[in-house]
Amino acid sequence: MEEFKSGSDAKSSQKKINVMLVEDHALTRVGLRTALRRTDDIAVIAEAGNGQEAIEMAKQHRPDVILMDVQMPRLNGVQATSEILRQWPKARVIILTTFDRDDYVFQGVRAGAMGYLLKDAPAERLIETIRRVYAGEPFIQPEIASRTLRELMRPGSNNAG
Repeated sequence: MEEFKSGSDAKSSQKKINVMLVEDHALTRVGLRTALRRTDDIAVIAEAGNGQEAIEMAKQHRPDVILMDVQMPRLNGVQATSEILRQWPKARVIILTTFDRDDYVFQGVRAGAMGYLLKDAPAERLIETIRRVYAGEPFIQPEIASRTLRELMRPGSNNAG
């Protein structure tokens, strides 16, 4: 359980987007943190290694945006998303995962996630997704969105309800 505070930036009067990273692989968290530090408008304020810890850290830090892994110990990302948004509805959650399975997309969106992005996306797409979701614009990676829409439009699909 680590906390990160950004230094003051005298050049920028713009409010930073406070982000919490929820990822059970420490090396992946380091990579995400490093990619996000390249921006002036995003600050990583907290990190969690499992879903239960994510709930506690969200309650303590009240992040604007949460990057949430799906498969984690103690509590998965979908369950953590649901609980965090119950307690802190202003948070915006982006599911960030290696899994592009339709059921994860549906479950994540139903839990309240506003974004869904694969971990193999370029850093620039991750940064832009954070900005878009923070601004209130839902975003699902286009490759996933197209396949998901095709599935929902398929006759007899039971994923719509």
